[in-house]
Amino acid sequence: MYGVFITFNFYGLIGFLLLIVAYLIYGWRQSLNPEGYAKGIADTQMFCYTQLRKKYPELTKEEIIHKVLKSRLGYSGDKISNIIEGSKNQKGVVNFKNIMLSLIISEYKNIIAGEIDPLTLGKLMKGLDSAIKEDFLI
Repeated sequence: MYGVFITFNFYGLIGFLLLIVAYLIYGWRQSLNPEGYAKGIADTQMFCYTQLRKKYPELTKEEIIHKVLKSRLGYSGDKISNIIEGSKNQKGVVNFKNIMLSLIISEYKNIIAGEIDPLTLGKLMKGLDSAIKEDFLI
C-alpha cells in the first residue's frame, strides 16, 4: 500500500514540475515576443499607477507618473523627464499611453533590439493597447 502512495506522489511531483517548466518557458517566450513584452510592461505600470493613486490621492497625475516611472530599474529624474517630454504631442498634451509607449520602445531598444522596424512597432503598440484599454491625459 505504501509503495502505491509513494509512486503516485512521485509521478504527481514530476507532473507538477513539468507544468511549472512549461509555464516558465511560455512566459519566457512571451517576454521575447514584442506584443507580450509591451503588454507585460504596460500591465505592471498600470497596476503600479492604480495602487499609487489609491495610496496617495493627494498627488497629481504627473507626480504619480513620476513615481510609476521611478519604479522601473535604472530610471532617474532626467531619464523620466526625457520620456515625458518625448511623449508630448504637437499641442504639448501628454497621455498615459504615449508615456508607456515611449518607455516600452526605450526598454525594447536597450534590452532586446537596437532598432525597431515598423512591424515590431505595430506589435508593441498592439500589446500596449491590449493592456491599457482606457487612456487619460496627464
